[in-house]
Amino acid sequence: MNNMQLRKMIVLLAILILILIGKSALSEGKVLKLPAGLKTIEAEVFMGDSSLEEVIVPDGVTEINKKAFAKSTLKKINIPSSVGYIAQDAFEGLETINIIANQGSYAYHWGVINQYIEIPLAAENEFLIQIVDSDKCIITKYIGIANYIRIPNSIEGYKVIGIGQEAFRSSNIILIDLPASISSIDYQAFYSCSRLEEIRIPEGVTTIGAYAFYWCTELKKVTLPETLTAIGQSAFGNCTSITEIHIPDSVS
Repeated sequence: MNNMQLRKMIVLLAILILILIGKSALSEGKVLKLPAGLKTIEAEVFMGDSSLEEVIVPDGVTEINKKAFAKSTLKKINIPSSVGYIAQDAFEGLETINIIANQGSYAYHWGVINQYIEIPLAAENEFLIQIVDSDKCIITKYIGIANYIRIPNSIEGYKVIGIGQEAFRSSNIILIDLPASISSIDYQAFYSCSRLEEIRIPEGVTTIGAYAFYWCTELKKVTLPETLTAIGQSAFGNCTSITEIHIPDSVS
């Protein structure tokens, strides 16, 4: 028996002991409360488990390892702020999983980046806008403090069609989800957003202005839409964390 198998057996044994002595780890329905004092959820420990619906991870756990809940029936998991590592495939094969985690925690960040946690829509009063038509606007300035932002399709009744010049310049955003309504990202719109890791650009965007993401040194993930026709000078200049980017054939 190797070390991995031994550690997995110890975790399962601890849960079983709690049940047998009457301090059941299981509550109503199929909710599993993992035991206090647990530090690591080992690789594949609940892989393929068809008895799970909800798991409550106790404070103090620091790791959720490779395929820990893969291909199980898990629907919901509460992850404490003590967790500092989650394997990329920890929930592999799960059609839907509701991750509950505190904003600002590693688990929340991991859940957002991997699209297990949906970012709430930003409040309309977090933006300054310029009206460009009777029913349209562009965002001219972000004045909120959130790190994860999902921009609404409309603000004050005006359809958002663009991100204006320097609108998010030097802000502390980590991830931004742009609305399907926009068609342009202007000059220096996200210039020097040094914490920005991912931007979700929807189909329908046709232009990205010069220096739009310049000095976004933590930017790792960018998916450019097939509708894109023009990218300005040094739009992604000094984005040193991007290792690969696909430019659509539509860009001239």
